[in-house]
Formats: sequence, structure tokens, C-alpha cells
Amino acid sequence: MAEETWRVVVYRRPGCPDHRGRSAEKDWRAARLGPLKRIRTGQAYDLTGSVTAPTARALAGKLLVDAVMQEAEVRGVGAGGKSARGFCRAVIWPRQGVTDSVGETVRLGARDLRLPVPDKVRAGALFDFWGAAPRKVRRFCETHLMNDLVHRLELEKC
Repeated sequence: MAEETWRVVVYRRPGCPDHRGRSAEKDWRAARLGPLKRIRTGQAYDLTGSVTAPTARALAGKLLVDAVMQEAEVRGVGAGGKSARGFCRAVIWPRQGVTDSVGETVRLGARDLRLPVPDKVRAGALFDFWGAAPRKVRRFCETHLMNDLVHRLELEKC
């Protein structure tokens, strides 16, 4: 089986409070970075190795999501293209060489659930920005949400 990477994005269900998102919105407004409608937060997981779409969905449903308050989307990495969702997505990942304890815990959880274990899992903090300019999103993430020594920012096309 060829090595693939699947991205699982986990975020709060509509109607469930996103306190981290509200806090980020307050920080955005305090930084006076311009227009912003809202920020939604979540987690992103990249599952790499001999992983299939059904395995990625099983891991999302059985391990990564609190079914009462959260939902997930699963897609192949590298799908590319401009977002049609209407928001700019920023994911803050640990830099290579920085221990990703959450990623390692996901691998252990897959093993304990007797699911195929991904060769590598990385976990990142996810932020969706509605109504904000991409260059302002980058600036906000770099100055308020991450430490450049240990984190790397990935902006999906927005």
C-alpha cells in the first residue's frame, strides 16, 4: 500500500461554545488588525503511512472526536485549491524535531483500539478566520498564537 496522508479536522458542533475562538476574537480586536467576522478553533491531525480513508474516519470517530460536542471532516492532504468555504484556515504545527506528544498519543490510541496505526501523526491547533485579510491572519498568528521557535504556520489558500 502506498503511503498517504489524511487530514482530520475536529471542531465544535454549531451551538457548542468555542471559548478559545471568542478569546482569539478579543485579541484580534485589541490588536486592531481590521475587519473580522468570527474565529472558529479546533484541532488538525495529519495521519501518514499505510492509512486508508476508512481508517482515518474510524480514528476520527472512535478517538479524536467527542461525539456530543464535536464533529470532524476527513480529506486527503494535497487536495489543494482555493477554499470555497468562505474562511481562511490557519494551522499551527510543531516544527520538525519538536516533540509532538499529542501525535504520539494518537498512535498509541489507534493501537489500543486495534486499528491500523499510522506511521506518523502530527497534531496542530486550527483557526478558521471569517472576514479577515490573509496577510492580517498571518500577522495575527505569528504575533499572538504561536512561538516561531517551536511552531510552524500553515495557511490554506483563502
